[in-house]
Amino acid sequence: MKKNKKKKEPVVINKEPLSITVIGQLETKENGPIFAIVGVAIFVICIVCLPYLSEWITSLSSPEPPIVVDGNDKPISPPSDSDEPVTETEYYSLTPDLSIVLDKVTFNNFVLDSANNTITLQAVVTESSSNFFANNKYYLELYTNDELLLDRIRLLPTSTGTVYSFSRTLKNINPSSIVKVAITLKDEADYPNVDLTEIDEVPTLTCTKDSETIYYRFALEEEEYLLKETEEVTSYENTNSQYETILTEYTILAETYEDISGVSVRLTPLTTGFSFQTNIDLEEISTEQFRKNFTKDIYYPLDTSAKVVAFEVSALGYDCK
Repeated sequence: MKKNKKKKEPVVINKEPLSITVIGQLETKENGPIFAIVGVAIFVICIVCLPYLSEWITSLSSPEPPIVVDGNDKPISPPSDSDEPVTETEYYSLTPDLSIVLDKVTFNNFVLDSANNTITLQAVVTESSSNFFANNKYYLELYTNDELLLDRIRLLPTSTGTVYSFSRTLKNINPSSIVKVAITLKDEADYPNVDLTEIDEVPTLTCTKDSETIYYRFALEEEEYLLKETEEVTSYENTNSQYETILTEYTILAETYEDISGVSVRLTPLTTGFSFQTNIDLEEISTEQFRKNFTKDIYYPLDTSAKVVAFEVSALGYDCK
């Protein structure tokens, strides 16, 4: 039995143009477009400023190294702060019976000699050690009545044992202006940073005292200036009563230095006397030879920080800049 097929309806194609049919309408405030424009503007500003923001954040976590100015005799800013750390200081009136008792040491017998422009004192330590003041860096600080610092003196003894004597000639200071003193124990963390001068494109600290000039030359490594070379130039006049003895001593010293690797020396006769120049390449000289032949307090080993050299040599009476 055959099934009846359904009759197919003809397909009608609407040839009219398409028209927009509104399904629904979302009501917005009249100033909606303004917010849209402001939002786009803020987005564009953020995109433009993003590189600068990234650079600022990077600078906070990675400070820029110090800026070195080209040319001779131009200051070089060392890294970090250049201000001296603020530490609490205890002041004492400078009187004949003054006695300052600190840990392991007592300072007394302070004498200010206005006629000879000198100051002397004594220290008594509780332990006998020839290296006590080498290992413990004490400083005598001289102040006005208003506690204005006049000078700082590194206390290095002229005697050994448990009783030490100290003496310093005062320069450019009126003894009558010294009213108060302080004794401070310092280490490297207490030393302020120092400005160096570029000489022949090398960061240099120049220290002078009387007829002696010392050039300390540094290199910047890991954001710190480290000592690489020391040059000392001193001269003696033939009017000195001990001139011949001094000349003989330096002649022998020159012969000794000539045999040391990393050291060059020059003894130059002058019409008024002689000059003696010593150059020490601290990267070449051996540690043993350095310690054996350069024992004066003005000499520092390889890679000593610039601020250590400047602070301690200045406290020995040198003018360092």
